[in-house]
Amino acid sequence: MSFNASVDVQPGRPFAIGGGLNSGVIGVAGGLTDGSAVEMAAGRVSADGGSAQEEPKPNWICPITQEVMRWPAIAADGFAYEEAELRRWLERSNTSPMTGVELKHKTLRPAKEMRAAIGAWRARHQHCD
Repeated sequence: MSFNASVDVQPGRPFAIGGGLNSGVIGVAGGLTDGSAVEMAAGRVSADGGSAQEEPKPNWICPITQEVMRWPAIAADGFAYEEAELRRWLERSNTSPMTGVELKHKTLRPAKEMRAAIGAWRARHQHCD
């Protein structure tokens, strides 16, 4: 039996093969080799090759709340914070919560890739919530 598939693969992005009931994310382009996609799908390793029981990455911890973020946002200082907490901070301050240095602006950027990674980690660690 042969299988021909056209897969749109972009570096660092999840990709899937198959359709219907057999479809599913197989891996992350440029990040999985030597069967690690199968290991990841089985929950034995994470996308970065670590154990599926890994701790959250340090940059996933909000410097304000000291908890794993759900809605990370990037401030002008380049650090990620829980968006709602950072907005509260910025209502009363124009300085970075991390450095204390005055921020050049108060515009926040959503940290979409970080949010997706945290969401995947949370799905593997539902008992941590």
